[in-house]
Amino acid sequence: MLESDQRPPPPDTIAAFDFDGTLTTRDSFFAFIRSCRPPARLAADCLATMPLLALYAAGLAPNSAHKMALFRRCFAGMPLAEYRDQAASFSREELPRMLRATAIGCLRRHKERGHRVVIVTASFADWIEPWAASEGVDEVIASCAEVEDGRITGRMAGPNCHGPEKLRRLLARFPEPTTYRLFAYGDSPGDRALLAAANHAFYRRFK
Repeated sequence: MLESDQRPPPPDTIAAFDFDGTLTTRDSFFAFIRSCRPPARLAADCLATMPLLALYAAGLAPNSAHKMALFRRCFAGMPLAEYRDQAASFSREELPRMLRATAIGCLRRHKERGHRVVIVTASFADWIEPWAASEGVDEVIASCAEVEDGRITGRMAGPNCHGPEKLRRLLARFPEPTTYRLFAYGDSPGDRALLAAANHAFYRRFK
């Protein structure tokens, strides 16, 4: 981990942080849904999507199948403005209570040393970007909700930013990795490709 007494490195350094489980104590995607859904309706949603959860646990369905099934039940057809209001409220009121102090301290030390700090996450940008802006995070690379005619469709726009897609998206944004140092922080198998590509990789570093 970056220590407070290190000299400032050159500016050609990127610090890439997974979000859920790395910077936070729990999954922000499901916490967001829970914050927007009455308990009885959420219980019905979970019951209806349980078969997909079982398929994912058995390795027979992708990571995104269950979460997008829940997302569709909660938000499909919702006006974009209403959805964004809910995401901003969650980011402002709920998300700060989920953050790991040690992880945020590390992120801030990277910023102090002039590193380019990037969040790379499978959760949606809608509730992460407002918080990231308040912390001075340079970029958020994330999954995105699809919008048509001003309403949430309940589908994902583009691929799920999970597993190798995290590294692909980072390299698309920052090509020529030999020209910069990469610090990477993650906590799950979905971060393995990103961690393997880093000059300095930290797995489950924060308590």
